[in-house]
Parts: sequence; C-alpha cells; structure tokens
Amino acid sequence: MRIWLRTVLIIIFSAGVVALIFLLVSNGKGSATNQTSGDMITLPKPETKGSLSIEEAIHARRSERSYSRRPLDLHMISQLLWSAQGITGAAGEKRAAPSAGMTYPLKVYVLAGSQHDELQGFYLYHPSGHKLEKLMSGDLRQELS
Repeated sequence: MRIWLRTVLIIIFSAGVVALIFLLVSNGKGSATNQTSGDMITLPKPETKGSLSIEEAIHARRSERSYSRRPLDLHMISQLLWSAQGITGAAGEKRAAPSAGMTYPLKVYVLAGSQHDELQGFYLYHPSGHKLEKLMSGDLRQELS
C-alpha cells in the first residue's frame, strides 16, 4: 500500500475515534452519566529514576501480544501518563514527549472500566499538577468498542 494512502486511512480512522469520544462526552450515551468537568484525581508521584540503563531497555524491548487481565493500578497509570506527556522541566515547560515549538497539542485520555470501581470513567490527563479530570462516570468500554 502506498504511504500516502496509508496516511489518509490513519487520519480517517483517528478522526472517527475522536468523533466517537466527542459524542460520548457531549451526549452521555449508554451506562455512563454526564459529569460536570472538575472532579480531579491527584496521581501518585512518578518514578524518575530506574535501575535499567537506556541501552538495556532498548536491548530488552519486545512487543507483547499476550495481555494480562489484571487491571493497572493507579501507580502504573500515573507512570504511563507521566511517560507520555508528564512535566520533566523544573519550570514546568518541558515534557516527556517532544513537541515542535513547545506547543504540546497531544492530549492524553484514560478510560477505566468496571475493574476500577473507584476510578471507573473517562478522564483527561493534566500534565500540570499530574492530575486526572473526570469527564464522564461509568464503564464506557462497550460504547467505545
């Protein structure tokens, strides 16, 4: 498949996912209930020092195709979010992922299902403050799939 065609298909698929999330958030369909934005969860502080060098991590990196049914705990979620878009600079202007012109247009969302009774819902990650903002309550996995 030509690269430009693959790129167009990826853009169309991404736009569809964004539209679905927008509809879920704006209409409150399914078992979820609309929630006023503002319920904030402060995440556990991320680990910034590890026991593995970058070379060892690259050497050991493998793609996995078998997944555990064990849900991620709040510390794991915190670490993943920080690794994706967390603040790394002392003044709060640098992030874990680079961005041209420091615009950081990428937003990271978390969808927690029924295995997370206390966390169940749809959240937006706020790198400033390392917090999650609840956008909707409920298990939205069925509606999203």
